[in-house]
Amino acid sequence: MSRTSRSPRNAKKQRSRLDDLGPTYLALRLDSQPRIDAAPQPIDTEFEPVGLLAELATLHLRGWRSKWTLALGPHKFQLDLAPEVGQLEELWVFLLELVDAAGSEWTITDRDAALTLDGQVYGPDVVLDLATPDESGRFAGSVLPRKATLRLRALICAGTAFFRGFIKEATRMDKGMKDRPDLLAFLEDLDQLEAAVADLPGTFKGQVEA
Repeated sequence: MSRTSRSPRNAKKQRSRLDDLGPTYLALRLDSQPRIDAAPQPIDTEFEPVGLLAELATLHLRGWRSKWTLALGPHKFQLDLAPEVGQLEELWVFLLELVDAAGSEWTITDRDAALTLDGQVYGPDVVLDLATPDESGRFAGSVLPRKATLRLRALICAGTAFFRGFIKEATRMDKGMKDRPDLLAFLEDLDQLEAAVADLPGTFKGQVEA
């Protein structure tokens, strides 16, 4: 009796996850406020920044209180900018491989939950498979679809704009960093990514941006 009564509810939960969100947008937003008369958040004492992006994240944390929001259509998630988490590096590899290899994945976390965005490029579009460990699609309070389609140009430009804003804020904490060869090379890489998708459409017909 109990097994029969649970079945409809379970079936309803399964149906609540869309197979395909369809054409949508991905947005990255950085909201920062200067730290005034307050100490920066503590950094893991065993963590030593390794690499340009980790150093920039450490600098940024000294001077800013920040909130990093990822929006996929109507779904919004808060991401961790702490340098030891490595999210900046993972985002960069995700963008780079989408352009260079026509496919990449990016895993984001929320406490103990994880979501993997597996992107494959088809012409001007990126088809994202959204994978959670238990197939429920539940992540950070949302039930996500199994797939969504983005414009490659819009995704790349959202990512490069995010990095430019982040770098601008971080280097205010150490103006001498602006002339570092590795930072200048990274900015050139951002230019090249944007140029690689510049001739592609940036929106779908009738699409309303975030």
